[in-house]
Amino acid sequence: MKDNIIEGRLHDIPYFTSPPLLFTYEQVANVMAGTYEFAEGLKQTFTPSRPISPNALYMFDTVDFAADMGEVDYQSARDAAPQFSMYLQSDGGSPKMREPLALVKYFNTVPYKMSILGKELLGQAYPGSAAVSPTQDFFYNRLMGSIVGTLNQVPALLGKTDVTLTLVFTAQEITDRNFISDFVARSEAAGKVQ
Repeated sequence: MKDNIIEGRLHDIPYFTSPPLLFTYEQVANVMAGTYEFAEGLKQTFTPSRPISPNALYMFDTVDFAADMGEVDYQSARDAAPQFSMYLQSDGGSPKMREPLALVKYFNTVPYKMSILGKELLGQAYPGSAAVSPTQDFFYNRLMGSIVGTLNQVPALLGKTDVTLTLVFTAQEITDRNFISDFVARSEAAGKVQ
């Protein structure tokens, strides 16, 4: 068995009972004074808003990124790369990624290894609940995301009133108790449990 926690266990994932999932995140910025501003502190849910089950392990495998414009236009519109962060709703302001993902260019199925162990959500009151609209009635945990940064309205974008940035993550939802127990034990031993 390999020492690398994620890579060394991929062949042991019970794929027959672990369906692949797509987690999609989109954020829109409207043009204002010649810029598209992705405001800091805005956390939104992924779509579809699927539950993060408390008895499941989510092993992320790849990420894709694009915007609703050509890649050359995207790269010419940015001074600095917008930054993406992912959060588990029950963790409030604590990001799941070690550091934000810099959106320097479009990604096409780039390997991105990360794991999230589902946690119990004990009702509407939880850390970070202020980030979610009070009209949403739910009692399950969800993934949330945030993009921070600015794009300039370059000549190719004149007349474009808003810009949408989209990220898609692929993951395996694992519910096999033996696999999860072994994964948690190995992760805790390595100091990598989320």
